[in-house]
Amino acid sequence: MKVDELIDDVLLLMGENPKECLWEGEAEGGCTLRERIRQEVEEAAAEAVVSTPRMQLTGWRLLPDEGLRIDDDGRGVLPLPDDFLLLYDVRMTSWERRATEVHSHDDWKRRLQDDGRPGLRGTPRRPLVFFCLNEEGKLSLELFSCRRTDVVAEGWYMPAPRISAAGEIEIPPAAYQKCINALATLS
Repeated sequence: MKVDELIDDVLLLMGENPKECLWEGEAEGGCTLRERIRQEVEEAAAEAVVSTPRMQLTGWRLLPDEGLRIDDDGRGVLPLPDDFLLLYDVRMTSWERRATEVHSHDDWKRRLQDDGRPGLRGTPRRPLVFFCLNEEGKLSLELFSCRRTDVVAEGWYMPAPRISAAGEIEIPPAAYQKCINALATLS
């Protein structure tokens, strides 16, 4: 969708006439209303996507497995794409089920993964996934428990909405109304 069309929808929601609103350089002393809305589009779209139930979202992308590293202790680290916003699920080849929840790195379950006692660590029947930073400082998924030969069998993520060079942004239809509502209240 064109960002200009989205801005027109926001202006209509605010009770403004989109044809009468000024574009950049036409306002005296500061940003025009259109410019202020455009500055907030990516952040409002991301918040709208995150607050929409996952089952209503479209536009999921396959999670790449480039850079996957698996340690001898069964800990896997998978770097996330730069446009990562939200994980739908991930399943490694040795796992019996998908992991649909990602825990924060400081979650109490994460501390148990370093414990050697059985029943506390993630297993192929009960995999656990945590956000972490890899050695390069890049956002990654920490996967428990993996085998050395594992690859990503299935994984889906939602990319963060970004304005392209052509002036377009990809927002799932289920999140569109939340996005324009948020932009109308911000401006």
